[in-house]
Amino acid sequence: MVRLERVRIGLMEGGGIILSVKSSLCQDRNMSSSKLSFISLIGIPTIPWEIIGEGIKSLKPNRISNLVIPILTWNVIQHLLPEVSSPLKTESIMSILCGVFEVYTEISSMHLDIESGIQERVLLTQKTVYLSEAYFRKTGKRSKANIIFNTSLGTIFGVKKYAAALQEIIRERNLTVNHKQNLIEVRADRQEAVFENLDKPGETQVISYEMLHVTPPMSSPDALKTSPVADAVGWVDLDKETLQHKKYPNVFGIGDCANLPTSKPAAAVAAQSGIPDRTISLTMKNKKPTKKYDGYTSCPLVTGYNRVILAEFDYNAQPLETFPQSRSQSRERLTMYLMKADLMPFLCWNMMLRGYWGGPAFLRKLFHLGMS
Repeated sequence: MVRLERVRIGLMEGGGIILSVKSSLCQDRNMSSSKLSFISLIGIPTIPWEIIGEGIKSLKPNRISNLVIPILTWNVIQHLLPEVSSPLKTESIMSILCGVFEVYTEISSMHLDIESGIQERVLLTQKTVYLSEAYFRKTGKRSKANIIFNTSLGTIFGVKKYAAALQEIIRERNLTVNHKQNLIEVRADRQEAVFENLDKPGETQVISYEMLHVTPPMSSPDALKTSPVADAVGWVDLDKETLQHKKYPNVFGIGDCANLPTSKPAAAVAAQSGIPDRTISLTMKNKKPTKKYDGYTSCPLVTGYNRVILAEFDYNAQPLETFPQSRSQSRERLTMYLMKADLMPFLCWNMMLRGYWGGPAFLRKLFHLGMS
């Protein structure tokens, strides 16, 4: 008789939870974890740091004296700071960013950009735009700062309700936004960034900067690209509702490398994680999955030191909000900021990574009296 064992492994650095059912383990061949036989598998590969930025000429991770990328480890931050008599003391990423920006006493131009192609981290740089402006305004340096936001997208946000709110913030704070601009080269020694106009291929523009924040192109790991579970561009090829592989019915996927047409912050991964958890037992009995993922994702848009617009939406770019007030989540709110700063980290580390949090769908149904 074959013993079936359900294994739940939390991978803190891997970006998710692997939930699998295994039937046998060959010790002779698996001492290095090279082979593992399974009945059902959920793959959650993350995007490896070493290949982030491929495709942009001269974008080198070691050029951090005047170039900031979103992988802000503590060591990177220390390299960005000037020689100071006391160490930087901080409790949040916002303070760290403020410390970084404060290095520049004569601010003339700060340029921020997001990537072309896969928009996995599209909002990270946009948040930096708002936080930078808030910091400069707070410290009396706003009049000296020229903040430019170049994006390869044609709109500021894909959901009209939240896009309208963000456009109003951009107008009020006098931010420069250029659409359909793709970063193709960074000349760090001259502090210049080269952009191509996506509407007019071949037409380029060189912009000088003092601080550059880049969200570069991203790609799946080589092992995934060359595997039979990958689609034509290297992502796990899944049915967007069941999260089941289109060819291999006992393979599922969630997270960064799933080819689902939605952004993939922790909120999306939490909602996705509840689908295979309810589905694997059915597929093992040759039954069709019944639970479906609606594309729910949440993007807490940090627009200031204590304000957040909590965007929640589905595959169709329609709002899918947890709280019943129809207009509240498209406004900057302190309550949403407190959720982002205090509640969401708790849910992530103490519940989601342990398999106890599958997103706020049940709360949404409760708050909307079962009508959503």
